[in-house]
Amino acid sequence: MRAFMLASALLAAMFCRGATAWCLDLSEQPYGASVMGTRLGGAASQSWLYQVTNTSLEDRYTIWLLAVEVDEDCDVLGATSPNGWSADWESQPHFVMWICFGSEVPQGVIQGGFGIDYSTEPVSQMYSVMFDNAEDPGDTPVDFGNVQTSPVPEPASLATMIFGLSSLAGIMLRKRR
Repeated sequence: MRAFMLASALLAAMFCRGATAWCLDLSEQPYGASVMGTRLGGAASQSWLYQVTNTSLEDRYTIWLLAVEVDEDCDVLGATSPNGWSADWESQPHFVMWICFGSEVPQGVIQGGFGIDYSTEPVSQMYSVMFDNAEDPGDTPVDFGNVQTSPVPEPASLATMIFGLSSLAGIMLRKRR
């Protein structure tokens, strides 16, 4: 029984690694952000949707800039912006920068609607988030990070997980009888 549970866990880990949704939490400073990107339309799609959450420990920090840079083998074909934000994706082929021209993202608020269409699957995606400091107008701290992504066959991952869980449930029911 333990061997089966271990084998199921290993199979799930092997087939579910590199999922199409990821989260990068950058909250070690008094300012911080959580950035999440999700591939739209499954493994064959090259469209991604991003959201940023202001996880700052102090309410004086608001987010006014989000930038995404991908590896050189992947070009940006287009970008969409939420209301009050403007995207610059034509200046550099692997880089998109959104600047807020409306209300900045305050502490504890999630701002979604940042979209990018890529030419190919991005292998790496680097993120930068810039803040305004209400107490010191010249202070614009930056959080950044690098997240590796990889293509994942979503239906196969889901099928593997369901098979493993149903097998485990069947074994437990049989053992009870």
